[in-house]
Amino acid sequence: MKSKLQQTAKIAGLVVAAIALCYAEDAQANVVSDPVTASKLTVNPGANFISAPGHKTPLFTGSVTAVSGDVVTIGGTLTAGALNKVDLDGFGTFAHQYTLVIRHDRSADGAGTQGDWFTVESNTATTVTVTPDGFGATSTRIAAGDIVEIYKMTSLNDVFGAGATLKIAADVNFDGASGDSVNT
Repeated sequence: MKSKLQQTAKIAGLVVAAIALCYAEDAQANVVSDPVTASKLTVNPGANFISAPGHKTPLFTGSVTAVSGDVVTIGGTLTAGALNKVDLDGFGTFAHQYTLVIRHDRSADGAGTQGDWFTVESNTATTVTVTPDGFGATSTRIAAGDIVEIYKMTSLNDVFGAGATLKIAADVNFDGASGDSVNT
């Protein structure tokens, strides 16, 4: 007797579960939400808190004519010294401001170095000295015929602005009073 009773209870439970599933699927199919309102936001170019500036336009695009050590000779003209790293504090703390990117590896060596990049130490009108990066000698990764681009790195000034365009609230302690200052 128990076995028939247990069997009947199991079948009844399965039937109830199947009916519940049918109603659950139907209920899910009919769920509709209210439309969400969208707002238009105009973002001015330059420093803002929405996002960091994207990849910049290259300052220079041209071909490599020769490489000797970490000095890359380019087929074009630059302003001498314009890409030099800068001394931040007058005590020898230097910051690189520019990168040289191998845009197309068109050299005969076929090393496949497209996309590799190097920070720029200094430049003359026709040469760029790059920082060795530890992944092999510069002269084995850049060769005559490669197409390179030089970019200015994105700085905090690019993201937040500086001086009158600085994008930091003047009320730094949130008391509503004027005259607060930002330590820089």
